[in-house]
Amino acid sequence: MKIKSIIALTAFTLVLLLTPYNKADAGKLKNNVGCGAGTLLLQAEGHNEEGFLTQGLAYTTNAWLFSQPLGITTGTLGCTQPKGIVSVKTIYFVDSNMGNLALDIAMGEGETVNALAVLMEVPEDQHTLFISTLQENFSSIYTHAEIEATEIVTNIHNILG
Repeated sequence: MKIKSIIALTAFTLVLLLTPYNKADAGKLKNNVGCGAGTLLLQAEGHNEEGFLTQGLAYTTNAWLFSQPLGITTGTLGCTQPKGIVSVKTIYFVDSNMGNLALDIAMGEGETVNALAVLMEVPEDQHTLFISTLQENFSSIYTHAEIEATEIVTNIHNILG
């Protein structure tokens, strides 16, 4: 009886991991996981880019190899280098918090956009102005649906001058 339970649980887990988690939200591997060595490797191998397992492996590989910050800094590993002087921490933060940051900017408040202000070394007494400027220029920051973190940071820098 115990062996049947283990086999059933294993089969269920494999089906769960190998199927897309939500067809409506599933996208290209790079859009969900970001650039890096794991993303490039799994795309090159032709794996199902919508599968939870593939995305998990790509994310884990990117994290273990610390390849996203390296790729963003050097403009390699499928990453795009931002224009202007930008800290790698800022790009990594934006890349890791794309959805929450977009919501916070659109609402004109929130923990993620406040953290961005701190990372970008905006003086505390200017946080409100910083956030309202981003909110007013939302469509200039998020210019298309598949925007990358480096584009967002570059757009913010362009707006702020």
